[in-house]
Amino acid sequence: MASRRVRGIIVLVVIIVIGFYFSLARYYMIHQKHTFKEWIEFSVNPNRIGKKALYLLLPSLKKPAKESRKTWNRSAEWSRYSQDPILSIGKPGSWDDDIASFASVLKDSMNFKMYYSGRRANFIGAQVGLAESNDGKHWEKYAGNPVLKLGPRGAWDDKMIWCPMVWKEGQYHMIYTGRSSKGTRKIGYASSIDGIHWVKNANNPVFNDPTWAHDHTEGWGLIKVADTYFLWYNTLGVNQRQVGLALSKDLIHWKPYQNSPIFSSKSGTDRYRQFCVFPFRYGEFFYILIPSQNKSKNYASFRLYRCKNPYFLEQDRKFVKKVLLPGEFGEWDDYDLDTPLLLTLDISRRIFYKNQFWLYYSGEGGDGHWKEGLVIEPNINHAIEMPHPQKED
Repeated sequence: MASRRVRGIIVLVVIIVIGFYFSLARYYMIHQKHTFKEWIEFSVNPNRIGKKALYLLLPSLKKPAKESRKTWNRSAEWSRYSQDPILSIGKPGSWDDDIASFASVLKDSMNFKMYYSGRRANFIGAQVGLAESNDGKHWEKYAGNPVLKLGPRGAWDDKMIWCPMVWKEGQYHMIYTGRSSKGTRKIGYASSIDGIHWVKNANNPVFNDPTWAHDHTEGWGLIKVADTYFLWYNTLGVNQRQVGLALSKDLIHWKPYQNSPIFSSKSGTDRYRQFCVFPFRYGEFFYILIPSQNKSKNYASFRLYRCKNPYFLEQDRKFVKKVLLPGEFGEWDDYDLDTPLLLTLDISRRIFYKNQFWLYYSGEGGDGHWKEGLVIEPNINHAIEMPHPQKED
């Protein structure tokens, strides 16, 4: 009798496991748009199957966001492109099957180029890939990816390379973040004649904040004002992510504008963590887009600020509004947002493609797979209009 009961329990457990497995498969095929065969290949990876299981078994982790989302004010949001995401992860086993995002986009005389951060499963080192497009919406990944690879063992960037900020000014230039096997994060510079074959600068790393962000320095948005480059950077790998500014004349020698954050952590608000600033100019003002989170480390929104100078000190800047929130519950970007980039045709960030705002950004839906999305705002004046009354929470 006891053995029969044990066999019954085993059969029940097997049925539950099989049912759960196929539930995961269904979710994966619907949301990741892969075949069942690709799911089989994917599911042998214990790290990633664990993430999926947690996401499905504990929906209550996202339920509070679903409920509170009803109170979010989306009236000032910019308009998402209907076919997002425009760049997704690669097939299982490819070099970018875990992440394909954190990208910068430029338009040259030939086409659009997107330089994105790609990573394999199990957190195998992120590297930089290239995708190309004729219209800025439909992208094809370069067959020879990645185009910027990890440094040799023991190098400052031998673990990960990500957040490539690329523009064309004569030749192609790239500011990127590298991580070493020791866990340090610093900023490097690379250049290219054709946008495919890149040479890392011999002086790398070219910047590592000397004080508050030392060895935790991540770079993102860059603008040229007169003959000076302004690079926005932030902490990464620490709980309170804060933002600073560095200046350079030659992209190799950088100096912090001040020895403290320009956007510091604000406890008890959704500005507890701020990062990956992107700057631009329009009319008489400088503007920045900045992702901000509360202590949850998720559900970032993009805040828009303006200032009459490019430094954005607290006493000088004005909060305009939130222009992008995580997607509605169940959408591909309903969990988090990152790395905003407005497509400009010049490094002074004043000339906009089609005289519109084309905002490229990173998003993810709770499964850890970061992808790239697009927002198109045809009316710039409306996009930067400051609502009345102005309120910053």
